[in-house]
Amino acid sequence: MAWAVASLLSLIAVALGLGHWLRLHREQWPSTESSEAAATLLHYNLASHGLWLGIVMALLVWLWRESCLKQDSPEQTKSVEPSQQSASRSGLIAQLWAQIKMQPLACLVLAATSAFLIHEASWFYKEIIGWYDDIYANNLLNNFSLKANLISETLTRNDFRFYPLAFADLQIFSWFTPYVKVWMIFNAIELIATIALGVRIIKRTTQSPQAKEILLMFSLLFIATAPSAFSYMQFIYSERMLTLLFAIFLWNYIDYQTSRSTRAANTALGAALLGAFCKDTAIILFVVPAAAMLISGQLDRKAETPKLSAQNLKLWVNHYQFELQLLLLSLFFVTSFLYLTYLPSIFVGEQRYDADLTMVQFEPDGRLAILTAYICFRAAQIWLKGSNFTPLDAANVAALSYVGGLYWLVGYSSSNYMALPMHLVAVTDILVLWCIGPRPWLEHNLSNQALTAAGLFTTAALIYTELQFPGNAYSRVKDIMRTHRSWRATFNQSALVLREAKEKGNEVNVIISKSWFRRFNHLKRLHYDRLIYLNEDTHNYLIIDGKNKGNSYTPQPGDFFLDLDTGKRRIKEFGINIKHFEAIYKFSPDVSNGHIYIKRR
Repeated sequence: MAWAVASLLSLIAVALGLGHWLRLHREQWPSTESSEAAATLLHYNLASHGLWLGIVMALLVWLWRESCLKQDSPEQTKSVEPSQQSASRSGLIAQLWAQIKMQPLACLVLAATSAFLIHEASWFYKEIIGWYDDIYANNLLNNFSLKANLISETLTRNDFRFYPLAFADLQIFSWFTPYVKVWMIFNAIELIATIALGVRIIKRTTQSPQAKEILLMFSLLFIATAPSAFSYMQFIYSERMLTLLFAIFLWNYIDYQTSRSTRAANTALGAALLGAFCKDTAIILFVVPAAAMLISGQLDRKAETPKLSAQNLKLWVNHYQFELQLLLLSLFFVTSFLYLTYLPSIFVGEQRYDADLTMVQFEPDGRLAILTAYICFRAAQIWLKGSNFTPLDAANVAALSYVGGLYWLVGYSSSNYMALPMHLVAVTDILVLWCIGPRPWLEHNLSNQALTAAGLFTTAALIYTELQFPGNAYSRVKDIMRTHRSWRATFNQSALVLREAKEKGNEVNVIISKSWFRRFNHLKRLHYDRLIYLNEDTHNYLIIDGKNKGNSYTPQPGDFFLDLDTGKRRIKEFGINIKHFEAIYKFSPDVSNGHIYIKRR
């Protein structure tokens, strides 16, 4: 470990020195506008990320190998829950069927949610439009290839953004199938797996293995959040994978604390290694718990907790080996950031992406308040009663720090997709409080069915209260569904209208403007003579496909203007002139976009 620390610190020092030199001698390099500079940047980005990915894969293989070589002792195995030991002895299908029989209502909720997600799956939504372009570009015959749009979004951005593994799942899914409904099956699996891990964390933390209502309550509380709607109904948000990896990390960290299992420690480290590179701020979720455990151990008044000192250094290092390895991950993260993003961003001279959003927005909600209150409650318990500081306590500190990190970088809103990891911890806190608060009394005085009903009523009351505030889960789901359906319906109707015009022998000219469809391979499937782009800044018309491609254009009677996704508000905002165009199709009066216009004169 000392060798690794020294190596990483040396690499960090070199990178900082190179960055300083680049700032001073930038004029000696080709202009970033030149093709030579663009080629240099591309080669550097691909080579550095390729080398980095090889290192990450090697580390994962090493963790797996260590787990296989260092078999856990019988004492460690005994400390594992009986359900975990039996899991390896019974078939997956048998376990699943047993779970369905034991908790039919919770399983019904998860099944219905999964069916809804798959039914509503669509690539007609914002960034996925452009990324899906690559899939169709080769007539579905180039499956096992890296998708350029995904690569450019994650590996070749030079604006200080850093999430090289953010869309790795999409890249892999697209290799095997172009159908987004199949992709959505994995979204549903990630959702169910995250919920299942959350339930296990609660039961392990509260010593309540018989709390059957927890699965139903956790499912409803976690699903009924706007960030869940964002992340699981779409494909473009990496918080889905990050939250799952954080749940895997936390569960195995808790397991490691009681069993000292090598398998648990290495699984947690593997999850942290992958999760830290799914989002710029993700490293906070995995490193802060380690720092919190070290600080709490140093402040702990109990004699059995080793304290950092010259005499106890070896004992302290052995006891906190896992936490020190997590802190080592932070050095690896910083090193990776410097070489993969910091240096090329300095070369380009770009400002940090979304720098103007720093600390502009802060929109908390009740769940963030509960998370904060839980931290205060546990701090009082630890200080006054001498309770142990647990990995769940550390996860709460990490979640609050994550909120602070988001706020500092891009602002924070509890209804935004970026808040999903916070909601996972907040739901866990709510149900931990349920298990140590009202549940023991209810269990003593009520039947199992009545206890489940009480839990369901409490959950419903909390969700109903949240639905009274703006930015709630229902409004987010409704907006996403409308967007999917309006884009798809308007695109399909455009194909019909343009085909009919062509069949009548008319010259068909199609005008588009500010749109996610600007990567127009999807529009090339329509029937037209010319595709014209109306520049929203210069208000000039340019033929971008079809007859006289590359020439300017003047709108003529009979021309079509497609508003697939722009919307009336943005058309007005950008000053796009459709004064002499008449709407011949409108998806819905409740949706701003989804129009087809024709020029009458």
